[in-house]
Amino acid sequence: MSYVQYPQDNEFIEHFPRQGKLGYSGLVNTRHRDVWDAFLRSFAQSTPSCTNNGSSRTIFRAYDLRGLAYVCGLSAPFNLNRTQAHLKSSDIDHWALILLHSGSMICKSSRGTMRGEAGFLGLISLASEFSLQTTRAKFSVVLLCREEFAEFSEILDAASNLPLEGTVSEILCDFIKSIDYQIRDMTYAELPLVTKFLKELLKISVTTSQTKFSQNAAPLPISTSLIARARRYIRDNLQSPELGPGALCEALNISKRKLSFLFERHGGVANYIRQTRLLACHKALSNSADHRLISSIAYDYGYTSCAQFTRNFRTLFGYAPSEVRKNDYIGFAHIKETPKDILEWLQQI
Repeated sequence: MSYVQYPQDNEFIEHFPRQGKLGYSGLVNTRHRDVWDAFLRSFAQSTPSCTNNGSSRTIFRAYDLRGLAYVCGLSAPFNLNRTQAHLKSSDIDHWALILLHSGSMICKSSRGTMRGEAGFLGLISLASEFSLQTTRAKFSVVLLCREEFAEFSEILDAASNLPLEGTVSEILCDFIKSIDYQIRDMTYAELPLVTKFLKELLKISVTTSQTKFSQNAAPLPISTSLIARARRYIRDNLQSPELGPGALCEALNISKRKLSFLFERHGGVANYIRQTRLLACHKALSNSADHRLISSIAYDYGYTSCAQFTRNFRTLFGYAPSEVRKNDYIGFAHIKETPKDILEWLQQI
């Protein structure tokens, strides 16, 4: 059994392991925070906070939890602004579930001002505009992929940029703390139950507060809800070989130009559909309880040519569909060079 190891100072470790080992990426930046700042600037405008007391040591570790990314660390004070320009240029649209262990933060968005102290739990949508200011803080962040949480994306969007409160949210806080404590000894064999419980706790937490959210919060921008509808339609119709821009425009009653704008940061509608299909196929192939033939899985997700499916699969992941079942591959191909920042690592999840 292989466990995660902590990095040494100034050491960057990037790992996409196979056969049961837990994926891990760690960074310790001792003085100038160059990598941390580069990571933040890659999807938002980042500046040092005026409250910086001179301590610039930033430490964080990131873990691949199969559809989730778990990041924990200690950060120097900073200001972060995600604008409309960033939304257009960045394809990062995850939700960030933030738990503060120490320090404080202020998040401003179209829904008002969200303030947090130690023990605060809140959800921020990276698909919306916001500004964030923190003191020196110790934190845990769970980055939630929209495709992985597609079945209740509307509920998460309703809860975004607002604090999560109540009994279930307190239980969720304790669960996240337990992940932070146990994650060094965790293996991929144990992840399904961990991620299942986290998803269910999060879903219950935001659902029980849904009435408050809908009454007191301004809606997210219309483009966010529209793309959520588009994603839901794609997810519900992956089995159809006819799924494409034309079918989407008709179902959503929008123009091709508008549809193209919605998926511009994803490389276009066709590219998004192809990646969603391949991710669904990969998930099915890695499920030991799914005994369908590889060709049957491909056909069930809208492919009419097994050869084309294999080519597309290898192009995206870096290995063949048959290798998934042989070796329990769980992510994209191992990148040969050290990633420039955590964002590059995140995009591989």
